[in-house]
Amino acid sequence: AVVSTQSTGKEEYSNSYDNKSGTGMVWIKSSTLKQNVMKVVRYAKRLPDKGSVMFLKELNKVRRSILFYGFTDMMSVLCELLEKEKTAENSEILSNCIAQLKDERDPTKVIK
Repeated sequence: AVVSTQSTGKEEYSNSYDNKSGTGMVWIKSSTLKQNVMKVVRYAKRLPDKGSVMFLKELNKVRRSILFYGFTDMMSVLCELLEKEKTAENSEILSNCIAQLKDERDPTKVIK
């Protein structure tokens, strides 16, 4: 249980797994990060026809994992992999995502 004191001064208890902040915690083993990166690449291949929502969801999950674990080199690898998957149809979406991946280092911000 997590103890917090609100502005009322009273101690409040909540479960550690209860995420009321809405920031979306990442529960992932670092050993599975590679598989999740490959899943993002597979979704990128299907853009824009299928899975743009799933692509962005998985991309944000992997990005948060990379930032939380401090694997900053993995971010550049992910950008390179997405760069290789560019086609005429998905170029705009992937270019936008790659630019946001390179610029944004705040794990709470969402790539759109």
